[in-house]
Amino acid sequence: MSECYSFVVNGVPCSTEEEKPLLRYLRDELRLTSVKDGCSEGACGTCTILVDGKAVKACVLSTKRAAGKEIVTVEGLSEAEREAFVYAFGAVGAVQCGFCIPGMVMAGKALLDQNPNPSEAEIKKAIRGNVCRCTGYKKIIEGIALAGAILRGEASVDPALEEGEDYGVGARAFRTDVRDKVLGRGEYCDDLYLDGMAHASAVRSQYPRARVLDIDPSAALALPGVLAVLTADDVPHNKVGHLQQDWDVMIAKGDITRCVGDAICLVVAENETVLKQAKELVKVDYEPLEPVRTIQEARAADAPILHPGGNLCQQRHVTRGDARAALAQSKYVVTQSYRTPFTEHAFLEPECAVAFPYKDGVKVYTSDQGVYDTRKEISIMLGWEPERIVVENKLVGGGFGGKEDVSVQHLAVLAALIENRIHAQESRRDQEPLLSLKTWWRDIREAAAYLRQEHGLHGLYEYMAVTHGMAMGYSPLLIAFFRTAPGFTTAMYSFFSVAEFAGRTIGGAVRYRYSLPERKRFGFLFGVYQTYELMDACLLWLPYPLMLVNRAVCGFLGIQSATIRQAAVQRYIPDRLRARLNAYESMLCTAAGAVLSLAIGALGEVLDYRLCMTICGLIVMAVCWLTVFLRRRQVQLVLTDRPGETQPDTPQ
Repeated sequence: MSECYSFVVNGVPCSTEEEKPLLRYLRDELRLTSVKDGCSEGACGTCTILVDGKAVKACVLSTKRAAGKEIVTVEGLSEAEREAFVYAFGAVGAVQCGFCIPGMVMAGKALLDQNPNPSEAEIKKAIRGNVCRCTGYKKIIEGIALAGAILRGEASVDPALEEGEDYGVGARAFRTDVRDKVLGRGEYCDDLYLDGMAHASAVRSQYPRARVLDIDPSAALALPGVLAVLTADDVPHNKVGHLQQDWDVMIAKGDITRCVGDAICLVVAENETVLKQAKELVKVDYEPLEPVRTIQEARAADAPILHPGGNLCQQRHVTRGDARAALAQSKYVVTQSYRTPFTEHAFLEPECAVAFPYKDGVKVYTSDQGVYDTRKEISIMLGWEPERIVVENKLVGGGFGGKEDVSVQHLAVLAALIENRIHAQESRRDQEPLLSLKTWWRDIREAAAYLRQEHGLHGLYEYMAVTHGMAMGYSPLLIAFFRTAPGFTTAMYSFFSVAEFAGRTIGGAVRYRYSLPERKRFGFLFGVYQTYELMDACLLWLPYPLMLVNRAVCGFLGIQSATIRQAAVQRYIPDRLRARLNAYESMLCTAAGAVLSLAIGALGEVLDYRLCMTICGLIVMAVCWLTVFLRRRQVQLVLTDRPGETQPDTPQ
């Protein structure tokens, strides 16, 4: 019997029977993509999390060693902590590429939990295991210090700075991507998870210069889960290059490698575990040759020819002014030779790309420094018109000039076009009964645990439950009124649905035509909710023609607010929790409907129907203030176009 490893992640009990790096479990199983994979060997700190209150790198901790422990990621921070770190890091300018930032936040939280008012030296010590290539650390240190001051109550958050209404030349600006990067919601390529997505990686040369005598993929192809092994023979045009096309996509059998790491073949597999095994099974026979190590060796008369056009890539002669005259007129002339070392760009984000067939071509998600250059190189490799290739940049986790050439983008395209593995599929827990109260209750608890930290989303759910519950309770009340009130009939009540349908139809057409800016969404929705409830409160006091107008206006406004709210909520909530949260909302609305229908029915027995409707409408107006307006800042976050864990475009 296999061993089960159980632990708590962000307040939710989790368990697995697979012993693997905790980093992979958090990312691949729970889809907590704030935990970044920068090195997988404990060197960079981008995967820093809290384990029993201490900062730990998730890549060096296994699921077995995590058993029984309490784990917290950025997604599990309290609302106050999230707002403090977002504002602090944005206000001081601590966020650039953002790849290291969630790890920095967790290292900072671990420190602030133990020492709410740390010194600069203590902050430096706390983040000593976290690498940042962009900022030089100064701003990050300032950000952690400011976050601590906010959490202690000695500093406050200024919402106007993030909203940016007063940005201008010479004014302090809050980067628009700060919130997504600090909270780990921003998408880098490795954060994408598509249903049925295959994985590919190249087998690369072990020698700087060697002839490839043979490539034998037979053992790899025999491994279950391997989809293909591609070689240079599978490439339409085996050359790419940023300035000139002199770089082999893959080294063909019989050709010579030019550097350690040249791609020999591309292995495509169903998952990364099989992929790693398959790469080790590919047999490549080399004839090692003497490498060319320096420019001087490459320029020698007897140097081997590395490229068909020779060893000189390009030459330029640039002249500006009269150097000889300037030297002759100088009082002092110093002549010396200088040598500079090789400098690595050292961006933290590993190079990654996701590609799939798209319309009559291909689409590529990448994190490079030039989408048009990437499209150009891929079009050369495939022999296609550039218009058939769509390249979309996700967030770039550093580049510094090191991500200008294609590295994996063109290989992802080859794998996607030959092995079209991307398809929609419905996932379920095959190991559990289809109808299980235990599974249902666990899902509901997980949704509730998530909502305890998402006050804006919870506020919307609470308001919708109350307003839907009241609407269900109104129906028998309205029927009773129309049957008993003088001058009214039940048939007249049926026209309410017609009027509301007409309003919704017109509202839907208007909503389709016009888009509401982000900054106006909360004000619009709150205004609609208040108007809607006020119109319910006064409905039965109006003459019948105005009642129909009332219902038509409610239908018009209701479809507008519902479309905005539903789209924002579905975009905001994590993919892995979407079904559970939707089920939770449905359960909440159903329960509220049952309770409030009984309450309104009882109230209708003792009060005038009109008075009963008015009281109920005013109650829901008050609930809207308590659940939506008082949490307006959190609700505004839900209504913005800043998703947490969205899926990319689906293939066409």
